[in-house]
Amino acid sequence: MWYKPWTWLGNGKTDITSFANYSVNERLIYQYFDGTKVVRADPLILFKKVMNVGLELSVDMKVANSPMKSAGESYTKAVGKIRSLFAIKPFEEGGLTEVESFGLLNHFLDYCEQVKKNSSFFVTSSNKWATASAKSSDQTTTPISESGSTASDSSIDEPPKSPSEPESPSE
Repeated sequence: MWYKPWTWLGNGKTDITSFANYSVNERLIYQYFDGTKVVRADPLILFKKVMNVGLELSVDMKVANSPMKSAGESYTKAVGKIRSLFAIKPFEEGGLTEVESFGLLNHFLDYCEQVKKNSSFFVTSSNKWATASAKSSDQTTTPISESGSTASDSSIDEPPKSPSEPESPSE
């Protein structure tokens, strides 16, 4: 069967054309208007960018919406971060207004929530990665004591019982 390497994919069928094309309806491409044109972007790349500045952006937005003295400065920083994330220019240069910039970020985050909610990919994928991660962390090496034997501390393997927990009848 060396001449039919793909037969396992289709229960003996060698026609794999159904796998050859990724349907337009299946593609998750985020699109937004940058002030002059519609930009198409990989939503995962954008999401990674948002996560890289997410904490700073969140702080800037909270301070901007507060009565603090630095609210104006934080507002300006937040707008700058959003424009940087989506590579959009200020309105005066043909880009988006500040309000539209915030709207774009909110729209993108809503889009991400909808994709996450409506897609089984993210649920299954995250479970697979969590399981793989847990398995790899179980394979850590046990420390070697000074005598050369491996240490086995049962307190590491089992969590301590809480004082309110009744003892089992077998104990």
